[in-house]
Order: sequence, then C-alpha cells, then structure tokens
Amino acid sequence: MRHHTGLFAVLICLAPLSYGQALGGIESVTLAVDLEREVDARACGVSVASIDAAMRIPISNTRLVVAKVGGAVLSAGVNVLQAPNGQCAAMIAVALSRPVSLESAINSPRVIGEVWGNRHVLIGFPQGFGKAVSDKVEDFTKQFLAAWLKDR
Repeated sequence: MRHHTGLFAVLICLAPLSYGQALGGIESVTLAVDLEREVDARACGVSVASIDAAMRIPISNTRLVVAKVGGAVLSAGVNVLQAPNGQCAAMIAVALSRPVSLESAINSPRVIGEVWGNRHVLIGFPQGFGKAVSDKVEDFTKQFLAAWLKDR
C-alpha cells in the first residue's frame, strides 16, 4: 500500500461574532498586530506593516478614529508556517475586544471581552501569499466596519 504525503487545505471560516449592540458607542480603536513565526512570515511575504495597513486603510475611510490607547482594540493575529516544500499556511484572526460588563448594574465589574471576530486559514505558495493574507485582513476589517456602522 502506498501513502502519499502533502499539505492538505482545511478551510475554516467562522461566522463573525456579533452580540447585538456590542459595537455601539465605539468612537475609536487601538490597532494591534500579532505576527507569529516571523522568519516563516517573511519567507511567505507577510509583514507587520502590510497587516497594519490592511486594517488602517479601510478604517481611514470612516469616522472611526485610530487611537494609540483606547478601550476598544481591533487586533489581527496571523500565524504563518512554511512547509519544507515551500507552501505557506496562515491562520488569520481579526477581532475586536472591548470592556464589557458582566451584569446590567451600573457599578458591575468590567472585563475585556471579544465582541466581534472572524477567522480563516489560508494556504498557498509564497508568490502572492503576502497579498492574499493582507487582502483577507482587509476583508475582515471591512466586515467589522459594516457591523460597527450597523450597531451605531
């Protein structure tokens, strides 16, 4: 019996999480980029600057302000792996976290909770892979902005 090895794609795309008016009242966000395995990321054409731009540019076309420090954080986490055959794989997660209250009382404790998020696995060869990752981060950012506009 012969076994073939290879890198198989499993595409995971979770529906955006939105909890009613969870995005209402947000006027500014802090951007955060977490790029795992930078050596593999660089070999696959993915950089912190390209991911940051993929979030920052769509936001610049709205009334949402990008702040250095704030209560709401829009984060992009990208974990890139390069296989021995040269293929690249990335787990992309874009999420908005903000202080939320656990109870309806005014003085109830607040915690930081994810109130919107979307994730995707992307697989391909290095040529054009960085652009594909940036495009997916930009797409998720636009989905977040659409949800934000709806909850305003």
